[in-house]
Formats: sequence, C-alpha cells, structure tokens
Amino acid sequence: MLTAAELAARVGVHESTAVRLSQKPGYNGYRELRVALQVDTTGYVKLSERMSCRLENTPELATFVHNEVSVWQELLDTLRQEDIDAAAQMRIAAQRVFLFAHDNASTLLKLMGR
Repeated sequence: MLTAAELAARVGVHESTAVRLSQKPGYNGYRELRVALQVDTTGYVKLSERMSCRLENTPELATFVHNEVSVWQELLDTLRQEDIDAAAQMRIAAQRVFLFAHDNASTLLKLMGR
C-alpha cells in the first residue's frame, strides 16, 4: 500500500490533499484509511500497521493497552484450546510437516517450529 506522500506524487497533488481525502469518509487520517483498505483487500493487516494506527488514535497508554487486551481476548474467545491441542497432536504424528506463514503469522510459525 502506498503512503500518503507516494499516493499524492502519483496523482499529482499535495500530500495534505491525500490526507484530507481520507478524512472525508470519516477516517482520522490516511494511515487509518490504508489499514481499512488492507483489511478489505487482504483480510488482515500487518501488526506494525495496526499498532502504529492505534497509537496515533489513542495517545493515552491505558486506552492503548485496553484496546490491545481486547484484541487478545477476541482471540481467546475464537480459538479453543482443544483445537490447538488437536493441531499439535497431528503435527507430532506427521512424518513430514511443511509450515508457511506471512507477516503476523510468522510469529505463530516460530512458536510451532519449537
């Protein structure tokens, strides 16, 4: 995804115009629009982008931490321990395992590789 400066250069406008355009539909800035577009087009967003966007929009540390805890709580509500255990047992029983991950999932891949 292009930065605001890159987008502005491509279409021949000032960077602030790209930022103001992103604010028209209600985003706080271009970065927030870019994160929303990443989610819409790929189904995920890089952890670094998500963290950076949240830090921009929630300057208070307590609010930021609360938001991050909420995200992890959603994971706990979605993923059951039994499913993790079953996947681990299948991996142990397999003769050969190929693991692939991209962006945020690479952290999970490293954990699985242990």
